[in-house]
Amino acid sequence: MVSFTTLIAVGAFGLAFLPRTVVGAGGGNMFERMDAQLRQQQPKELIVPLPAVMPPATALSLKGHSEDEICAPPYTLPLQVTVSAPCEVTCVVCTTDGGHTWIANATARLNVTVDKSVGMGQPNINQTVALLDSIFRLLNSMDTTLTTEDCACFATDIPEAVSCTLRVGYCAYVAPINSTGKMQLLFRARAWDVAHPEYNGTSPGYINLMEGAASQELAALAAVNNLRKNFPARQCGSVTPIVIFPGFTSSLIQYRMENSPPPAGHPFCPRSSPNGGNWTTLYPPVLQNPLQLPCVVSTIESEFDSATSTFQPLRKGLETRELDFGGFDGMPGFAGIYTMFLISGWEVGKTIFGVPFDWRMPSPALENTYDQMKELIENVTALNGGSKVSVWAFSGGPQPTLGFFHRQSQPWKDQYIHYFVATSPVWGGVGEAPAAFISGSVAPVNGPVNASMKLAYEEIRGIARGLPAALWYFPRGGTNATTSWTKDETVVKTKTKSYTAFDAVQMLTDLGVEQSQIDALKFLAAEPDLGEFAHPGVNTMVTYGTGFDSIVGLEFNEDFTSTSDLILPVSVTTETGDNLVPLRSSLRSLEWALPMKAAGKQFIQREYAGQPHAACFPMGLIAGANIDVGAKCFRDVLDAILS
Repeated sequence: MVSFTTLIAVGAFGLAFLPRTVVGAGGGNMFERMDAQLRQQQPKELIVPLPAVMPPATALSLKGHSEDEICAPPYTLPLQVTVSAPCEVTCVVCTTDGGHTWIANATARLNVTVDKSVGMGQPNINQTVALLDSIFRLLNSMDTTLTTEDCACFATDIPEAVSCTLRVGYCAYVAPINSTGKMQLLFRARAWDVAHPEYNGTSPGYINLMEGAASQELAALAAVNNLRKNFPARQCGSVTPIVIFPGFTSSLIQYRMENSPPPAGHPFCPRSSPNGGNWTTLYPPVLQNPLQLPCVVSTIESEFDSATSTFQPLRKGLETRELDFGGFDGMPGFAGIYTMFLISGWEVGKTIFGVPFDWRMPSPALENTYDQMKELIENVTALNGGSKVSVWAFSGGPQPTLGFFHRQSQPWKDQYIHYFVATSPVWGGVGEAPAAFISGSVAPVNGPVNASMKLAYEEIRGIARGLPAALWYFPRGGTNATTSWTKDETVVKTKTKSYTAFDAVQMLTDLGVEQSQIDALKFLAAEPDLGEFAHPGVNTMVTYGTGFDSIVGLEFNEDFTSTSDLILPVSVTTETGDNLVPLRSSLRSLEWALPMKAAGKQFIQREYAGQPHAACFPMGLIAGANIDVGAKCFRDVLDAILS
């Protein structure tokens, strides 16, 4: 499940708003991964996406075996893992052999009992192994013996430019704990042209997932690069330039300050950033002891100035910056995503570019980013012989991207923009935003809360209250229950009060937050980008997933007061969505259909049942993603932007 707390807690990596169970891409990012990972008393889930196929010679060889030989009865490859309690993992591999393609399924079951906690593995071996790794770290015990077997095998098709399709197969290789005390999850891949399987390439050796994100995609890229190197005469047409706009927490932000007065009531906070006031990472924060919490929050927090309608750092003299504008070094969570484009034929710095931005901010505070983005798009068009640019934004990215288009003239958009793709947008808000702001938890908490858990919730809440974008993503009120929260629908319920989307100001007042936060909420509720919600004036494709519970309401068993201690939700109300964004929020853009048609612009709104948040890709970048659904979404987007 994806959530705000996920992203606030661990930071980017991932895709836009990231699922709490993502390792590697995707972002980035809403508030739930932190919630899950900071509950030290419970098993944690760090789920590795299902990789795939072409087993190495050191393990079971599938090539040359028929389906009946492999699957009836299926091979069972045992992977025995010993910790301080019994644990067993079983991998079952089945395949069909078409001469070049192996398509297989892997299942695993894990039962681990540690201090009366039970962890259950997910439906593939790599997810289970990742859970084991988190348990090892939780126990602080790496004295573990693993036998080496290959598991979790399948192949997936990847569109390449306009006239070719690649098929990529993976092998996942689980190796024993190495000398550094880390589990090894190794991948290699083979790629071939579906129409001409004689065009093929393999990756040279294994790539270790535990030493870097998105290693399965890097293995695929190595295989595809060797295919292209080995067969230079193979032609697949050309690609058009694309700019990637990431989401919430998916850009690396650095800060520096020197001799800045500490926040009120906390004189012990450092006056300067580490290393003599040099640039250092602002997010994700590192909290080494509870006394640092207000100091960390103060560096992240921004304050709204109602006189100028601007957002300023809470700490005076604090400066921030993003890294590698136009590239991807400043978007570490998007390694898997842009690698997918490299596999499909794009080149970083020539036909694909990144736009890191200060995701803490709403569109009215991003003028500098918009100026840089406009210049980048103009330069990209010139670099590509006048080709128009497509902008693909994810999760928390479509909203500021819409703000960018609202600020450009129609002649400029007609000259430079081919398509705007909005994947898993948050047009109408999410129920998890007020949850994080109020309590730091989006999951019901009905049991005891110890000191470490309380600190975790307070850290999330403190950071959430310092992020203007969190207020920007509060559920939006309206008259249409299909696309908004109406006046008769409770968003937050307490012991004696019910707050609708129209009562957010009163709710913040009852919580006793700073007046500047209440002023910011009023300002952001009225700002035109999401308030008036005019269409972007360019060809637009909106993609989103459904079929997952997504929060639309919360209940607390206490009333809010300015003197209340930490108050945690006791229940949540959900409806279908992508496990973060409720369907109604995604559907809001349907109101663009008629005015865009009148303006002569194409508009596509496409739903993908069974696709979790931001999982519009043909590989396992997102835990729990349906690979076939992701592949269709990816192909549909490429069909649009390459049209």
